[in-house]
Amino acid sequence: MKVAPFIQQLKHTIPESSWSWVLAALRQDRVVWESLQSENFYQEALQTIGNNPVAWSPAGLALLAIKRPVTLEALQAAPLQPIDDKLRHMAACAFEELVKGEQDTNMTLSQAGLLALSLRERKRLLGSWEELAENLSAAPQASWRTPLACLYGMLPDPADLIAVLVAPDASEEHILLGLHTMLSNPILPGKLVDNLSNLLCYHPIKAQLSVLRYLNSQRPIIAKLLARHILADANNQIEVEPANMEEVQILLDRAEMYQISGEHNQAMPLLNAAWSASRRLQADLTAHLAQVAANDNDSETALAALEKAAEMDALSPNAFSDIVLARLNTGQLIPPKNFNASATIKPNKHDPAALLSAATLAQQTGDQSQAQMMARQALEAAAKSQSKKRTGAKELDTLKPLAKLLLELELPIDASRAAELALEAQPNNAQML
Repeated sequence: MKVAPFIQQLKHTIPESSWSWVLAALRQDRVVWESLQSENFYQEALQTIGNNPVAWSPAGLALLAIKRPVTLEALQAAPLQPIDDKLRHMAACAFEELVKGEQDTNMTLSQAGLLALSLRERKRLLGSWEELAENLSAAPQASWRTPLACLYGMLPDPADLIAVLVAPDASEEHILLGLHTMLSNPILPGKLVDNLSNLLCYHPIKAQLSVLRYLNSQRPIIAKLLARHILADANNQIEVEPANMEEVQILLDRAEMYQISGEHNQAMPLLNAAWSASRRLQADLTAHLAQVAANDNDSETALAALEKAAEMDALSPNAFSDIVLARLNTGQLIPPKNFNASATIKPNKHDPAALLSAATLAQQTGDQSQAQMMARQALEAAAKSQSKKRTGAKELDTLKPLAKLLLELELPIDASRAAELALEAQPNNAQML
């Protein structure tokens, strides 16, 4: 494979230890790389920039393309200093042309450099990046890829710029612009990973994974190192026995991070835990569907759900109580005399639905005192859930049959309390009224 003349000459210019990360940065931005295919331009760059790897930045190359007497050192001085009047005018015109759509479709490196200077000047006058999002919204986001890559090297503290672009509340488009900006600049791999890790530590796992996926498509080695950083900080935050689909998704996301990091053996336990939990949650959902359908006298749906639940071997105690109630309500379960309902269901004393199942079974077997005790425990559990603002659809579905059962068990005061609890959560529930 023939090596491009520029690459050959650059390798003869900069230290061999920097070849990989300098070339990766130069190739990251299309406009920058295409500019370096011009022999006249890259020869000028080789003579001007020389053998300092970090000086091979979009900012330095853009200043060469603009052909104005301003240095990176002057632009990077703190506090920000104004540029000369002619250059400021050129930068302002470039911004106006972009906003009005008068710029050529194919942006040049000099145009990108002028746009970067226009953003820098706005930052100098305002004293912050407060209006950056508004400035970027004036033109298609893709138009800002090269200008932002150039702007990074024109600032005394480019980390402030990146912090705004990759903030936890930033849009996905701005985050991608921030990542492109960093990847387009010659930053030592270790420093790049550290910077990215510090930026992402406040992001939710889904946003972190989105960044890792992007990096994995652009720089797999950087993605691998960053994933290991993130996982090392998050090892004690993993819920290995998820209680809902959101927690299952977190397991799946974390497993994908391990895959990106190259630690596939760490991904396997998480994937197995997610698989087991999803089966259990599916079983719970099927069982709950059977109970709700039975309560609503929809025997066809209830029986279909029961048939499906019977095929599953991952039923939780809560799901088992739903199955018992559904079978009772559809006539599939007729318990024998002297049947110990609480011993069979083994209800969690904090779970109103499981306690209701045990009470209903006890009533069916004629054990009035056991039924009353379990029903009252179900009522207390429901009251505690409501006091902690944890009353959901499942708890409300339990309160209606519980109120009815308490009436049948000759406990009218408790039945009234159950109805009142339901009305607190649903004030306009006609059946409870």
